[in-house]
Amino acid sequence: MLAPWHRRLWCRVYGTQVRIYVPWDPKEKLVPRAVSYNIRLLIPCPDKKGLIAAIASFIAMYDGNIFSADQYVSEEGSGMFFMRLEIEGEGFGLEREAFGPAFAPLACQPDIVWRVSYIDTPKKVAILVSRHDHRLIDLLWRCDAGELDARIPLVVSNHPDLASRTEIYDIPFHHLPVAQKNNAAQERRCSICSTSMR
Repeated sequence: MLAPWHRRLWCRVYGTQVRIYVPWDPKEKLVPRAVSYNIRLLIPCPDKKGLIAAIASFIAMYDGNIFSADQYVSEEGSGMFFMRLEIEGEGFGLEREAFGPAFAPLACQPDIVWRVSYIDTPKKVAILVSRHDHRLIDLLWRCDAGELDARIPLVVSNHPDLASRTEIYDIPFHHLPVAQKNNAAQERRCSICSTSMR
């Protein structure tokens, strides 16, 4: 049984240092939450004052550690703000399913678009290839061997020559022939193929 003063949160001030004591029963086993992933947050939106501070404050509020951060503003004044942030999963106070609902109020403005992913989830990669097979074979082999942290759901080519190479790996091959006059149509068809892989 814990002493009454051990049952509540309390703190002590030592000069400029504050120590916070959390209730803990020595009989309980402390098992740290095992997390094998980091959280990747992508944010493109119009540039505004305080964006980085608000995002960093949100992460700090849940005891998060920013593993890496990159940001860029396209133009001064009314430019677009782009941020790619990786948050260390170990020790972060939000579970995978809780991150989106917790972050949504911060990004509730209609011009803020954000996307979260986890580094333990392989990326989906479409391969666009021409007649030469050496790069395609290398990518397919590396993915099959586990060297690429990716999943290849389709291969698109303007020539039918490499269809047999993708059949070995049971990956759909899309032949989209191109002519000088139909470049725009080709790009639309390629875009349709890539959105169908999601």
